[in-house]
Amino acid sequence: MSSGVKDFFRFFAKRLRLSNPWNYKVPFLITIPYLVFFISDTKPEWPVLCIGVSLMVIIGVAGIGYLTNDLGDKQKDKLQGKYNVTEYLSRLSIAGLFFIFFFLMLAPWWILPFNGNSALLLVIEVLLFFLYAFPPFRLKERGLLGIVADALYAHALPSALAAYTFYLLTGCKETVFYFFISVLLSWQFVLGLRNILFHQIQDFENDRMTNTETYVTKTGINKSESIVKIVLCFELVFFMMFVVFCSYINLFVGLSVLLFWLFSYFKQKYRQERGYRLLAYKLLDDLYIQWFPIFILSILSVNAIAFVFVFVLHVVLFKNGLKGYLIQKLKL
Repeated sequence: MSSGVKDFFRFFAKRLRLSNPWNYKVPFLITIPYLVFFISDTKPEWPVLCIGVSLMVIIGVAGIGYLTNDLGDKQKDKLQGKYNVTEYLSRLSIAGLFFIFFFLMLAPWWILPFNGNSALLLVIEVLLFFLYAFPPFRLKERGLLGIVADALYAHALPSALAAYTFYLLTGCKETVFYFFISVLLSWQFVLGLRNILFHQIQDFENDRMTNTETYVTKTGINKSESIVKIVLCFELVFFMMFVVFCSYINLFVGLSVLLFWLFSYFKQKYRQERGYRLLAYKLLDDLYIQWFPIFILSILSVNAIAFVFVFVLHVVLFKNGLKGYLIQKLKL
C-alpha cells in the first residue's frame, strides 16, 4: 500500500477518530441486520451485498456525527489544548468531508428499501447532530436533554433505522418484528444513556475547567454515579429480555450468553479492579461487540450457506473475540 493511501486512511481513522466507532459501535450496528435475518423466515440470496451497502450508511452517519461534534467543540478543545481536527482544516476541506459523508449516507438507498419512515429517521438523526453540537440549542450543554439526545442519535435511532430497513427487505412478520424492535430500542436507548454518563463522568474535570455545563457537572459526580448504576440495572434487564426473545427462536443464543458470562466471571474473579465499570466493560460491552455478532452469525451460517461469507468478512473486518483469540494463539 502506497504512503498516500496509508495517509488517506490514517486521516479518517486517527484524525477524524472514525477508528473509534469502527471498533466500538459498528460491530454491533452491523449485527442488527444479522438479527433481523435471524428472526425472519426469508433470507436474501446475496446478504453480503445488502450488509455491505448498509455499512456505507453507518460510516456516513458516523462521519457526520464526529465532524459536527468536533466543529461544535472547536473553541472548548482549544482552551484545554485538546486535539481537534477541524482546527487544521479549511472551510473548503470541511465542506468536502461533509459531502463525502452525506454521499455515503444517502447513496445506498438506491439499493436498500426506503420509505417515508426511513427518511424521517435519517432526518431526525442528522438534525440531532446539529442541535447537539451548535448554538443556540447546543443540547450537549442542556443537562438531561443532552444525554437523551446523545442516547438517541448514538444508539437508538441508528438501531431503529437498521432494523426497519432490513424488516422491509426480509418481510419479517409484523408481530415478531414489533416486539423485537421494542425490546431492542429500549435496550439501546438505556445503553446510550449509560455510555454518555460514563463519558461525562470521565470528562468532569475538563468540562468544569472549560465551563462546559453537562448533565454530570450540574448533578455532581456522586449523584451521577448513583444514577448510572440504576441505568446499568435497566440495561441488564432489557438485554436479558432481548436474549430471552432470541432464545425462543434458537436456544443457542441464551446458552452462548450464559457461557460467556460464566467464563468472564471466573476470568476476572481474582483481579483487583472491581465495580460497575468492570461489569459494563467486561460483562456487557465485550459481549455486545466481540461475541454476540459471532453467536448470531454462527446460527445463520448453519442455516444458510450464503452467511458463511458474511461470517468470514465480519471476523476479518471488525473487532471480535474470535479474531482476538486466534491472534493470541498464533502469537503463542
